[in-house]
Amino acid sequence: MRGNDYHVDWIDSDGRRTMSPKLTYDWHRLTDAEKTRLVDSVNAYYQAHANRSPTVSLAAESLPDYGPAFVPSSVVADADGDVWVELVPTRPTDDGKEYDVIDRAGKLVARVQLKVGFDVVGFGPASRTSRHARQPGASS
Repeated sequence: MRGNDYHVDWIDSDGRRTMSPKLTYDWHRLTDAEKTRLVDSVNAYYQAHANRSPTVSLAAESLPDYGPAFVPSSVVADADGDVWVELVPTRPTDDGKEYDVIDRAGKLVARVQLKVGFDVVGFGPASRTSRHARQPGASS
């Protein structure tokens, strides 16, 4: 997955690479206040964990103008070769996680909204709907 323009780079078994077209996404422009809050939070974390973390100082000007489309490390492939991508909400929500399901051609084939407290943790054979409920705080 490529986050800067939200598309899939595919790597075939023979090492050949292909790039899917960009996917539509409702990008969220980060305000200066949001950038400052994020920077303050990251800097406070590193200061609190200075004995275990390298010294880091992040500046608001170094952040991109738009938030990410998807959650890092959230992309999973199903048995049909589609990829499920957990989206970052662009506005506050009380709903569960939302996933884009993208086929090998790079086409958005489904947008799946999970119930609150549900995660995608695996897939059944030839099934896009096999989900396992994992309650918040439960081990995987």
